[in-house]
Amino acid sequence: DYRARRQYVIDAINALGGPNEAEVPLPPDAVFAAKVDQWMQETGASLGHAALYRILEELPDPSAQIASLLEGARAGRYVTDPTPEGRWLAELARRLFGERGPAVIS
Repeated sequence: DYRARRQYVIDAINALGGPNEAEVPLPPDAVFAAKVDQWMQETGASLGHAALYRILEELPDPSAQIASLLEGARAGRYVTDPTPEGRWLAELARRLFGERGPAVIS
């Protein structure tokens, strides 16, 4: 039953850490926010996609696929293959790169 599974996961997540009432947001990271804003202005990517792109850039050991995507972004052109995984990565790249960002060739 998916409903029971969903509730089980929600309950498990809510049981992590302290009580919800004690949670406070972390202080803002102005440097990261500026990087996200710069990517949005440069590429036209949405806030969420620009933030995800900047997070991926900071990974210390990205997967081969993400490393290739990041390298393509730096080169201004990301090329992927027509496999199902390649098509998925191409769509991810289009979203992360925005309408004015690096070209995506699939």
